[in-house]
Order: sequence, then structure tokens, then C-alpha cells
Amino acid sequence: MGAKKRAEGGKAVTDDSAEQLYRAYRRNLVEMSILMPKPLEEKFLEIRDEKNPGFLTEFVYWDVMEPEGIRALADALRDTNYVHLKTIRLWGAKSRDEGTRSLCQYMRVTSSILTLELIQCELTSLSCEFLGRLLNPATQNPLLALRIDHNDIGNIGVRHLSEGLCMNSVLKTLTLSYCNFDTTASRYLMQILIFQESSLQELDLQGNLLGNEGSGQIFHALKINQSLTKLNLADTCMEGNDFFSDRFIEMLTCNSCLSVLDLRLNNILEECVKEVLERMKSAASGRINAVIYEIMFPEGKISEETIEDYYKFLLPNKKSKKGKKKGKKGKK
Repeated sequence: MGAKKRAEGGKAVTDDSAEQLYRAYRRNLVEMSILMPKPLEEKFLEIRDEKNPGFLTEFVYWDVMEPEGIRALADALRDTNYVHLKTIRLWGAKSRDEGTRSLCQYMRVTSSILTLELIQCELTSLSCEFLGRLLNPATQNPLLALRIDHNDIGNIGVRHLSEGLCMNSVLKTLTLSYCNFDTTASRYLMQILIFQESSLQELDLQGNLLGNEGSGQIFHALKINQSLTKLNLADTCMEGNDFFSDRFIEMLTCNSCLSVLDLRLNNILEECVKEVLERMKSAASGRINAVIYEIMFPEGKISEETIEDYYKFLLPNKKSKKGKKKGKKGKK
């Protein structure tokens, strides 16, 4: 028995797509001589309950699944044109490039996935080529969040992603922490950030070797970008020097949307942090960013007194941010 959904005209109709998916998936597993993962077996048992049937809306798996296992499910999703799945979260699944290809093939024909996480799944730059094509505006894909942290995609991988994202106006979250790219990749990231119709709000680049030059290019792009609100540049090999201070202040005098900036685990010392604060204060009457309310500096390198000075200086922005959120909530 399938789940019921409301059709036009007020009549309830039976939707047996979950049952069709289960049968197609089981058939693929048998052909590949693969056992169904326990979490999926339990989930299908739940949604195929005759008294209270449901749909597979989220696929979460934190164990090895291998490309063949991913393909068995992705092919079943594609062949049954399954439209109820909204979220795919795989951690350590070893989906690799072939598994990513299968998922992208499904997402091309059924535009239902809003969140895709392939974290520590042994992806390479080839996976990013598949994802870049998927995110090209020509495909009209609705994906809102892409997280591929802890994969060795390198500079070429970022380039492939940028080929799709440099004109993407839908994606809101992109996380690429510890993906083994360096300063070279910052040029491709700039192409994503300077797109005028970009909707990207959160970007995580932690743990990549951007250095001052690469981070400086990111700051330069933010002088144009008007969508990003949260940026993570922690552990990116930045040095607190005049170059860093100049690029940082230049960005703040042009940017009007960045709210949270993470600079932890970098070599930014007390003297530099104090200088930046003084320059922010002196520019406060001009065009300095009026919405940034949290800047996280390296722990253990900055005195509590200096951190407190930042807190006091940015506090008005934080209060203003909270006020805006309450206003939006009232409309709902």
C-alpha cells in the first residue's frame, strides 16, 4: 500500500512511489550481489508500513557504502523518477567519483534534492566536474546546500565547481574545508563570489593553503559580493601583517553584508589585531561594514582585553541583527 497525498480537487490519491523505489533498489542490489545497508532496510520497513505508510525524504548514512552501493540506490531513484527525497548526507561512504556520477545523473532528471553532503567520501576533481555540470544554470537545479569537506579535490576540483557556480543564482551554502587546494584556487572562488546574482550566503574554506595572497583575493571579491553573510577562513595559513590589514579594511569599507568571519588557527598576533581594530574605529564614521557582528581570531594569541574591545565595538551590529530577525519572524 502506498502513502496518500492530496490531489487537485480535494480527492486523496495513492502514491506508491516509495514501494516502486524499494522494489527497484532491491532488484539492483540483487543484480550487484550487494546487501542492503541496515539503516536503509529499517527506513524502508518504516515507510512501507501498511497502516502508516510514508516516503523516503532524507538519506543519511555514516558508513562505507562504496560506489556500487551508491549506484544501486541512485539508479533506482532515477528509474522510478522518485521526487520525495530532499536530502542526501553521506559521511565516509567512499562514494568516490563513480558514486558521485550516479547521484548527479539522478539529480539531473529529478530536481528534488535541496541538500547534498559527501563528506570524506574520497572524491577527486572528477567528482567536482560532475557537480559543476549539475550546478550550471542551464540545468535549473534547485540545490541549496553543497558540502564536500575532507575530500582531495585540489585546485582543479575548485575550478570545475566554479565553472558551474560562477553563474549559479540558487546555491546558498558551499563548504570545502580541508580539500587540499591553495592560492591558485582563490581565482576560481573569486569567479563564484563576484557573480552579481549569486545567492551564496555561507562559504567554508577552512584548512586550505590560501595564505595571505589567496585570502586577499577572497577579500577583494567581497568588495563586490552582496550576498555572503558567513565566511570561514580558519587554518588557511594567513599571516597578520600590513598586507592582511590593508585587504581586510578595504573589504570592510566596501562590503555591506558579511556578518560572521572566522580567522582562527592562523598566525595573526595581538599587535595586528589591535591595529585592525583601531583602523575599523577610525573608519566607523565612513563606509565601514555595519552588519558584521562576529570576528573570531586565533585563540591563545590575543588577549582577553583586546577580544573584549572587539566585542564592544561590534555589539551594536549584533543587536541590530537580532532586531531584524525578530521582524522577519513576525511576518511568518
